[in-house]
Amino acid sequence: MQLRDREFESFTQGRWQAAIALSAGISSAGVPALDLSRRDKNRADPSAKLRAGSLLGQVEVRRGRPRQIQKRELRTALSLRFQSFKRGRVDLYNDSAMAIDLENARERMVVEQLERRGIKDQRVLDAMRRIARHRFLPAELHDHAYDDGPLPIGDAQTISQPYMVALMSEVAELKGVEKVLEVGTGSGYQTAVLAYLAAEVYSIEFNPHLHDRARVILNSMGLGNVFLRAGDGSDGWPEEAPFDVIMVTAAMPGIAIALLNQLTPAGRLVAPIGEDELQTLVRISHATGHWSEEYFGECRFVKMTGKSGFPD
Repeated sequence: MQLRDREFESFTQGRWQAAIALSAGISSAGVPALDLSRRDKNRADPSAKLRAGSLLGQVEVRRGRPRQIQKRELRTALSLRFQSFKRGRVDLYNDSAMAIDLENARERMVVEQLERRGIKDQRVLDAMRRIARHRFLPAELHDHAYDDGPLPIGDAQTISQPYMVALMSEVAELKGVEKVLEVGTGSGYQTAVLAYLAAEVYSIEFNPHLHDRARVILNSMGLGNVFLRAGDGSDGWPEEAPFDVIMVTAAMPGIAIALLNQLTPAGRLVAPIGEDELQTLVRISHATGHWSEEYFGECRFVKMTGKSGFPD
């Protein structure tokens, strides 16, 4: 950073404080001014020291030293301090720019991956716009948070494709008054979407590490209608049954009778059922007085663990 002629003039006239104030507004950015109580330029005291203690480099200026050296040292100190201040501004700008990029990416995801593929439930679309998927991913994957596909979250588990989260939420036909059981908390992303769409969400996760991680993230979001438990979701959550909706977010080899028994008379179970490599998204309900199944296309989920999961 180069001081301007007007700043040098102030410097040579002994107006040290003005010189600092003029140098790119640094003093207004929080740099403490030097102690300028002794200004008489005609009485330079060789032993008098003015310390710029808060400036990077801890520059020490002596009034009795040649003015050219004083100028050079002060210029260096101010330059270093300004560069540090500027770096902080750049970091803040980069963080803000990244946040805007992620918001734009989330909007593109809703339009291109959901609306254009036929997701029509406006409440589901609003939830997908509102819930930030990158919050449920490691920092190194934030740039890919709104890609069209699943992403790893550790322990051989994944966060589901955004379209699949939206599709399962739409198939559940939530109006905002339901009590929902989710089997497989995983990253917590689907849980957060359900919390926006339903009155209460009870979610069970078999993996203790994923359970703890999801709990931290969901608590940080202030979701007061989410209740979590670590355990085998095959048995459901009997003490909180019945549920209007039970959603299973891992591949099941067959229908778990224990879960069907925890549905309300008009309740429905939404789950990927089939082989370990390929499943079909199924909705099972008893609203007509007998069990009926509806199918919503092929899908791929990680295998369910526990009593109702795939054998090891």
